[in-house]
Amino acid sequence: MTINQTLSFFSCIVLLFLFACKDENKQNVMISTKEAIDTFVTEKEIAMYNENYLLKISKFIAKEPTWEIKLTKNNKLVFAKELDKGTFKLDNLQEIEYESVRSNSLYFHAKSINPDSNLHFSIFYQTPKVRQIQYVNKLE
Repeated sequence: MTINQTLSFFSCIVLLFLFACKDENKQNVMISTKEAIDTFVTEKEIAMYNENYLLKISKFIAKEPTWEIKLTKNNKLVFAKELDKGTFKLDNLQEIEYESVRSNSLYFHAKSINPDSNLHFSIFYQTPKVRQIQYVNKLE
């Protein structure tokens, strides 16, 4: 087996594992490589006010991981927000997950290597405060 065949085999195994581990919220997880930067993307359809939106959370892994949260409606951008470890002053931020929507805000869970540092935050998706982080609190 050549090196390329071995890498392809392991890539398939990783993709199968990720799709087998999808949660019940029907989130789609995709992995791509672009310009030597690994990108992990989670997409979720959200119904708000009887209309469908697409929420996309992308994690870009380079020297310092960054995240981009995009909300679109009918392929039109509602907002995009870039986050990094400095946003929450967490040195070991690992993951950002969507939780819910309520009252003009999308709620997320930021996970750290240290569970004591995990926190919740929300981002306004409409009103003049669009893209602003509404609050940050540590989990108990």
